[in-house]
Amino acid sequence: MRFGAEKRVEDFGLNRRANARAGILDLKEDHVVAMPVQSFASSLGKRLQEYEKPIQKRCELSPGPARGGADYIPDYHIKAGLEQRMRGWLADEYTAIVFEDAGEVVGYALFREQADEIYLRQLFVVRHRRRQGIGRRAVQILCSAIWPKTKRLTVDVLVTNKDATAFWRALGYADYSLTLEILPEQSGPVLRQLAASESELGYSVYMEAFRWLNAKGIRQWLVPLRRDIYDSRQKHGENFGLFIGTDLAVVLSLVQDTPAEWTDRISERGTWWLDNLATAQPFRGRRLSAVAVGMAGEHLARLGVRDVYLDCVDAGGFLPAFYERLGFAKLCERSITYSSGNTFPMVLMKKELNYAR
Repeated sequence: MRFGAEKRVEDFGLNRRANARAGILDLKEDHVVAMPVQSFASSLGKRLQEYEKPIQKRCELSPGPARGGADYIPDYHIKAGLEQRMRGWLADEYTAIVFEDAGEVVGYALFREQADEIYLRQLFVVRHRRRQGIGRRAVQILCSAIWPKTKRLTVDVLVTNKDATAFWRALGYADYSLTLEILPEQSGPVLRQLAASESELGYSVYMEAFRWLNAKGIRQWLVPLRRDIYDSRQKHGENFGLFIGTDLAVVLSLVQDTPAEWTDRISERGTWWLDNLATAQPFRGRRLSAVAVGMAGEHLARLGVRDVYLDCVDAGGFLPAFYERLGFAKLCERSITYSSGNTFPMVLMKKELNYAR
């Protein structure tokens, strides 16, 4: 079934009165095939998992809005499986469109149509197809052929996600409101994502620890992490801090990527890595880095992650022994020559996350 700009969701049986509240849309053929809610929810979970295995866990959101960008869904507030959540949304007031390219599922959009507004809750593009214009093309099709032009279009974006903000502005969306928050007080250690206002402090904790360890002859890092890389991780919610009250005690990053140096040993795509673990000077000697690593593992386990990796310099065995005490096991030892021309003995380590889910 082909359609032009004058066609609406109702033309495909996707209105809230019909049993079919979902559709499959081919990015090249521009057609929609309506599916019953139950079939779509089950199909979505299975088909997207073929291309991005973490999707089932990464899409489990709380009822609050998913405030991201064209390829972003927050990794927090885990409650139920994608299939169950999608059924609930579609049975309520949401409509979903899955985007295909040459028969491959490349993403989906989930939106709610009201009397005067269309609210886009989620727009997701599978990891290996990002940065190819798919998100932009998907929104253009939604605007020209699915959504009526007489209604206001809205989407929520985290203020720290600069890439998403730029993406939506480029598509014609304009700033409308800003949500402010005061985080609750906590009595014990709390691990959470660093807020934008805490990014500078987090990087300073890391750099001070880098200089202190080097002065002691401990090569935890070969060179300091560049600030632009740290800022990019901040934008994507990958920088975390362990807080004691309001004080930042430990910083670390949880990054979903596999370094090129280890791809011959790790065949999985999108593995999770612990990086840049550093303790602030006033909190050293209190084993808070171990607490932070343990809580980071619990956080990943709640997302459905089974393993977390790291690599470290094997200078005298100090760092591998430290991480072994935290539950990591050695997988591989090798000398690696980096772009700087320097060669270092490195150890690849993995920790299985056996926390109760």
